[in-house]
Amino acid sequence: MRELLMEIQGISKTYGSDSNKVQAVDNVSFDIERGSWTAIVGPSGHGKSTLLQIMGGLDRSSAGTIILDDKNLSQLNNRQLAQLRANKIGFVFQFFNLLPHLTALENVVLPLWLNKKWLNEKRLNGKKDLQKCLALLERVGLADKANNLPSTLSGGQQQRVAIARALVNEPDILLMDEPTGNLDSVSEADVLALFKELNDQGSTLVLITHSSAVASCAEREIELIDGRLCKEVSA
Repeated sequence: MRELLMEIQGISKTYGSDSNKVQAVDNVSFDIERGSWTAIVGPSGHGKSTLLQIMGGLDRSSAGTIILDDKNLSQLNNRQLAQLRANKIGFVFQFFNLLPHLTALENVVLPLWLNKKWLNEKRLNGKKDLQKCLALLERVGLADKANNLPSTLSGGQQQRVAIARALVNEPDILLMDEPTGNLDSVSEADVLALFKELNDQGSTLVLITHSSAVASCAEREIELIDGRLCKEVSA
């Protein structure tokens, strides 16, 4: 039996008030086990991205609780949330969000160094850190592209750099919002194969997608309709 990593307990998110009130997420509860792969599916505009942002501490819920590795996110201040995100959560988005003036290697190493500065570490082990990031680029199949700028990489290659960047601080969980949404079918297949490899190696993945084919790669699907958990299917 797997260890429980994250608990989503009665999460709701409301925007506006009175006649302008919008219920983006409505009393959603489920658990995430360490080493699992969960796909969150549903039509556009039905609360998937909002829920993922709350799970990652990028937004706060109107009600309910997120517990990640025994830490209650609702009880953390903004600085504590930022530190938790840096140490425990990796993010991958539809738009790769790579810094265009940095090489692939520099994009991967940047969050590692920023996190060390955040933790007030007095010395950055530049050589060791670069070796770690080169190993991550090799892990995603891009060791030969370390010195390339994002503009010289394909969409699939840019997304793999973004995945390496998300892994650099050794997070407990990867939260991914439509990570294959901007990819062609060949690049999508490559990235999905990488996700399977990461999951087989023990990474915990939560992925938002509109694609039933992408969702079918996960071991569990959770469907949101009108912000409510409509259906849960395990492979």
